[in-house]
Amino acid sequence: MRKLFIILFAILLASCASTDNIPTVSVTGSASVSMLPDMLSFTVTASRTVETTEEARSTVSMMINSAVEILQNEYAVDDDDIVTAYVSVSPEYSWKDGESILLGQRAVQSVDVTLHDIDAAGKVFQSLSSIDGIGISSITADKENKSLETMKARSFAVQDAHDKAAVYANAAGYVLGDLVSLSDDTVSAVPYANRMYAMEAASASDAMSYYVGDISISDSVTAVYELLK
Repeated sequence: MRKLFIILFAILLASCASTDNIPTVSVTGSASVSMLPDMLSFTVTASRTVETTEEARSTVSMMINSAVEILQNEYAVDDDDIVTAYVSVSPEYSWKDGESILLGQRAVQSVDVTLHDIDAAGKVFQSLSSIDGIGISSITADKENKSLETMKARSFAVQDAHDKAAVYANAAGYVLGDLVSLSDDTVSAVPYANRMYAMEAASASDAMSYYVGDISISDSVTAVYELLK
C-alpha cells in the first residue's frame, strides 16, 4: 500500500511539473459597439443676484418652476425624470480699490432632466431658453437599453483577445493552446462619435437645432492561453 501511494504521489508531481512548464501568453482584448442614442440628460440652472436673500430664492424658484411646467405640460416629461440637483443662496461680492463690496444675495437652483423624446431636444432647449436667466448644461446622450450592445461588445472583446494570442503564438513559433484564464476588465462609456445628425421640428424651420452623434459601449478582457509546440 505504501509503495502504491509513493507511485501515485510521484505521478502527481510529474503532472504538476509538466503543467507548470507549459509556456503561456497573456493578452488584452477590447471592443467597442456603436449605437444610436434614444435619450438625453441635461441640467437646467436658474441663477439671480438681487438685494435680499428671500427675493433671490423666490426668483430662482419661480424660474425653475416655469422650466418644469414647460417640460411637463408641453413635452410630457415625467416627475421621475426631473430631479433637484443643487440649491444655493449666498452673498455675492466684488472687489473695488482693494475693498470688498456687497453686490447682493445670489441664489442658484438646478434640476437634472432626462428626456426620452430625443427628437424633441431642439424644441425643448428653445422653449427653456425663452426663460431669462436659465442655463442648460451637462448634455449627455445615452441609450436606455444597452443589453444587446453590451453582449456584442463582450463577445467581440473575447474574440479580439483570441486573435491577438494566435498572432503572438505564431510569431513565437508556437501553436495556440487551451484558454487558461479569462478576466473582465470592463470599462463602459458613451462618448460622442463623429457622425452627427440634426434633431429639429419638421414643422418649424426656425426651431433650434440640436446635433448628437452615435454613442458607443466598450468592453475589455484579459485572457491567458497555453502555447504548444
